[in-house]
Amino acid sequence: MQIKNNPKQLSNKNFVILVDPKKLAAIAKLKDPTLPNSILIELKSLKKDQFKGNSSFELINASTIKNKQKLWIFKYNSTTTHIEKLRLLGYKIGKQLNAQKIANLNLYTTHQISDFQLSEILNGTNQANYKFDTFLSQKPVIIEEINLLNQYPSSINAVLKQLKSFNQSVNLVKDLVNTPPISMTPEILAAEAKKVCTAKSGIKYKLLSEKEIKKLGLNLIYAVGMGSGQDSKLIMMEYLNGPKKEFPTMLVGKGVTFDAGGLNLKPTNSIETMKIDMSGAATVIGIFKLLSELKPKINVVGIIPAVENLLGHNAYKPGDVIKSYTGKTVEITNTDAEGRLILADAISYGIKKYSPVQIIDIATLTGACLAALGYTRTGVITNNRQILSNLKKASKATDEKIWHLPLDPYHKQKVAGEISDYKNWSAGVNAGAIMGGAFIEKFVEGTPWAHLDIAGTAYLDSTISYRDKGATGQPLQLIYEYLTFNNNLKPTKKG
Repeated sequence: MQIKNNPKQLSNKNFVILVDPKKLAAIAKLKDPTLPNSILIELKSLKKDQFKGNSSFELINASTIKNKQKLWIFKYNSTTTHIEKLRLLGYKIGKQLNAQKIANLNLYTTHQISDFQLSEILNGTNQANYKFDTFLSQKPVIIEEINLLNQYPSSINAVLKQLKSFNQSVNLVKDLVNTPPISMTPEILAAEAKKVCTAKSGIKYKLLSEKEIKKLGLNLIYAVGMGSGQDSKLIMMEYLNGPKKEFPTMLVGKGVTFDAGGLNLKPTNSIETMKIDMSGAATVIGIFKLLSELKPKINVVGIIPAVENLLGHNAYKPGDVIKSYTGKTVEITNTDAEGRLILADAISYGIKKYSPVQIIDIATLTGACLAALGYTRTGVITNNRQILSNLKKASKATDEKIWHLPLDPYHKQKVAGEISDYKNWSAGVNAGAIMGGAFIEKFVEGTPWAHLDIAGTAYLDSTISYRDKGATGQPLQLIYEYLTFNNNLKPTKKG
């Protein structure tokens, strides 16, 4: 979806007008050479009665007028800064035009709105406009171009450029998550990550093969992938555009491209959508795409353990004891608690390789988090108050909601094994989302860390507000906001 600001050139005959009903008196006096006279006449004929109702944003009028000009009038509040309301307005606009198979439109607001308001409205339109059509023989008609008719300052171009980068990155995450597992193996996921690391991107790409994973002693990653016919991979991405003496932030994304549960096989109604178990990995790839385009002055590295968790003849078994990269041993008490295993080894390896100032891992880790928080909030477990505070600020700024889950000494103790140092799942404890975080915490070595359980927010079974069924692209905006604007941790100095 292209967005341009060219009030002097009407490239089509489709007009979407946003009208604030509190300011109808001013609209009656409106004179704007940008708008065709036929559109002005329609606007000036609006009556207060047409805007009655409780909804802040709704379609008031849809009509075809002179010269086959099509007009949609939406009610809105020109003073609101509520992110969800603004995005929902844009979403409703997008859905209305998608239904009419409109590819191009002119957008006009009867009262000037801020760059922020405009950006969030267009963000919502992009949400409505996204379609995963890779495997459809007949492609749906979506909005291809929006022309802004209001006079904006030249600074709007930078806003629109950033918006385009965000939308493309969010759509990339959605595409990766929505792709069927036959077309999204660990090898293909690694290739998708490599595409982001072009010569111009400023991102270095490194990849460990399954043989190298085994040789290095990343045994937890290797074990999870043993039941698959697909080789496991460890993907690394390095964006080092900040001060050279500062250690990086490390992002770790769970990349289980399909999770059958291993020998603890998932049941029907739980296994069908397990292509989404690489949503954390997709988020990391999307963030690096965004970093490569917007080029903030920060240092960030990404690590993605990419595996399939299947039931082949070599599959790891409940009761196995496996030595992790750190040397600590783990008893496998549930092969469907595999995400924490691959994250543990990836984090340990990343700490040794990069000495990160902080770690954020992103994972569709537990059904328990979905049961506790539903689809609207990402669960957060952390060992650092400053990280939590900054994540809350980023959450407020992006409308990607989070909820802090506690990590009590009791939960930490219950990770201890009986015939091993740790066990990956503890019966009788409940608090499944917290216990997943408690296991991962054993491997962060005291580094400031946050675990984001996106089991509920990465993929929706039905539409919620301006987010459609399917992959959501969360929490890309949350993490980028955190990395670039709200991160007050003082990086450790090198040397």
